[in-house]
Amino acid sequence: MDFKGYEGKYKPSEVSGKPRLYYDRNKPFTKNIKLFTTAVPTGYITIPKYYVIPQSQYRVIEEFRRNKILMKPIQKDSTLAVESYKIKDFKTVKNPYEGHYLHYETTVDASSRNQTFSAGDYLVSTDQPGVKYIIETLEPEALDSFFNWNFFDGILAQKEYYSAYIFEDTAAELLKNDKKLKDAFEAVKKSDRKLSDSGEAQLDWIYRHSPILKKKHSGSILYTGSCNVLKMSI
Repeated sequence: MDFKGYEGKYKPSEVSGKPRLYYDRNKPFTKNIKLFTTAVPTGYITIPKYYVIPQSQYRVIEEFRRNKILMKPIQKDSTLAVESYKIKDFKTVKNPYEGHYLHYETTVDASSRNQTFSAGDYLVSTDQPGVKYIIETLEPEALDSFFNWNFFDGILAQKEYYSAYIFEDTAAELLKNDKKLKDAFEAVKKSDRKLSDSGEAQLDWIYRHSPILKKKHSGSILYTGSCNVLKMSI
């Protein structure tokens, strides 16, 4: 395409006396430049029919309302088959931008699961004019996703843990009643000298491999996902 402009020149600044840039309107020019009409995608998703937003995610709900995104509340507690994302990796900028330490190069692992939702959680159909906004904000890997803008940083930090003097008895009970857990524990003790020499490390291993460990924390699970019917985002 033809780009029309003015030649850039320098003249003394009236403020500093140093050279400053200006465009000489008496020196117009026309230059033929490349016009790019397509973009190269860095990733792909299957657009679902719905996302689900738990009512506890008031920031997301507020932003959707502000952008006129249609949402339908679930009428009763329901268990739905969804695909969920677990945050696999991400990087964070060193300096804030617009008051946020933005994440980038976010990657996820996807898996299918059944998830129970409460009455009042929201179904968000992608069959509406704001579909691009919905996808760009709820898909964690998208450049301007709510995840990358720190909406869900709370899921990246483990909140619960145990007190060793109490968990000692619980761990012993777990090993007594769960043969699979006990066999795995004995095997790892034999192969890991560092773990076998540390009582604290052994308790931590049992905790992290037992049903007691909650699944919604550090590491960590950000629910969205794409099955053919639904995605969910918390």
